[in-house]
Amino acid sequence: MEGYGAAVRRLRSGFYGWMGLGGSVFQWNPSLRIGFAYTPTLMLWHDDACVKGAQLQEAVANCARKQAEEAEAAQVETMMAAAQAMPKDDKI
Repeated sequence: MEGYGAAVRRLRSGFYGWMGLGGSVFQWNPSLRIGFAYTPTLMLWHDDACVKGAQLQEAVANCARKQAEEAEAAQVETMMAAAQAMPKDDKI
């Protein structure tokens, strides 16, 4: 069985911040450039690793990764279109 520390590291890789009693989470991920905060309406005293918050946090991180990939692809496409639109020098 996985220990508390290992579970927290696995569920929140790349995130820094705090978790509170009952499932609250306030963390940020510098590489994804996002912050995440979650406060449940029901205090989950038995959930030391704040698993429900981690599942939501993972969904937000996946959206941020996908958005970053799409933005990078759009930037490459724009650069390729600009390169093709440049006038050609016939003297070379």
